Amino acid sequence: KKRLDRPSRRKHPLGVRTLGMYLSGNKGQSSQPLRNLGMIGVLNDNLVLALLEYLAPKDLGLIGSVSKAFLAFSFHDDLWRYLVLGSLKGDFVWQRSWRQTWITSASRKDTHISRQTSHIAHISPIEEVGIDCNLCSDTLYHSWRCKTADIDSSWISKDNITRVECKNLSIETFVEEVESKNQPVMMSGAMDGWSCTEKWTNRYLAQNYGSLKFSVGGYQMALENYLNYMSSEPLDDQSLYLFDPNFVKTCPSMGSDYQVPPFFSKERDLFGVLESSRPNYRWLIMGPKRSGSTFHKDPNGTSAWNACVRGVKKWILLPPSVTPPGVHSSVDGVDVTSPVSLTEWFINFYHHLPDVGVESI
Repeated sequence: KKRLDRPSRRKHPLGVRTLGMYLSGNKGQSSQPLRNLGMIGVLNDNLVLALLEYLAPKDLGLIGSVSKAFLAFSFHDDLWRYLVLGSLKGDFVWQRSWRQTWITSASRKDTHISRQTSHIAHISPIEEVGIDCNLCSDTLYHSWRCKTADIDSSWISKDNITRVECKNLSIETFVEEVESKNQPVMMSGAMDGWSCTEKWTNRYLAQNYGSLKFSVGGYQMALENYLNYMSSEPLDDQSLYLFDPNFVKTCPSMGSDYQVPPFFSKERDLFGVLESSRPNYRWLIMGPKRSGSTFHKDPNGTSAWNACVRGVKKWILLPPSVTPPGVHSSVDGVDVTSPVSLTEWFINFYHHLPDVGVESI
């Protein structure tokens, strides 16, 4: 089989590389350079990061001055992500990285936190440090690679979904040709006349709903702050995803900016019989580049329709009986184990899709 080209590797700003990269660039070497992590150097990188999660922000910043290796670990942005989300929840303003966000947002919010962050505020953003830590770490480098990898053209070139034109499509024909076959389709023209396709710019949303809170990654976040995060295209391999089931309650006017296509009208909505007891059934979804949801089965046996108001969304669909490569689920499909980020899955497993034995969509 032809092997697909992998996304290019970018140099880590602190000189972190994989052991393979180090050995291939240093012929004759049989081992990696010293890690200079003291007593905890015997631990693997994941355990080192797990220990660093227990440090207070001041100590996490200061430990970077102990050695170059500790500097590289202290700049691992996921550590600062935990601090921001754990302490500030959704009440923060994005500043280039999770580390910079903690330094600025936390110090504004709390004078006690300000005293902690004053010890590390003088340290530059990672791309401006200019130090080669000469550290071999598959864990740190792979995280950086997933954050910075370009979207490979092979990931988005496949487009084999069936398309139907809605203009002259009756409900009866839709049921017979589409719904009864239980097959995914792209419905062209279903959004004709929707005002949201013109109105919902970042500027409009910020001006009209910027101070209102939406559900983002399990936290409540002001929409203006999320739009700032999203538009900056953060280097974040687990990008925060706005996924709000109550957007029409929060912003009633947004509900009139789109119309439910007749194929999914109230008269055909079986969950409608539950009235006020029905589960969540509509969501506003936003995300920056590389964001999205991992492989899953929708709950409650639902069949969903999605409308892409702005941007482009990549879907990969497989029959419910097929487990995607790199994904492991329980027998009932409730618990799913998969790569941490979408980019990680695409880098390591996308080229294995033909191996599942059925054609993906």
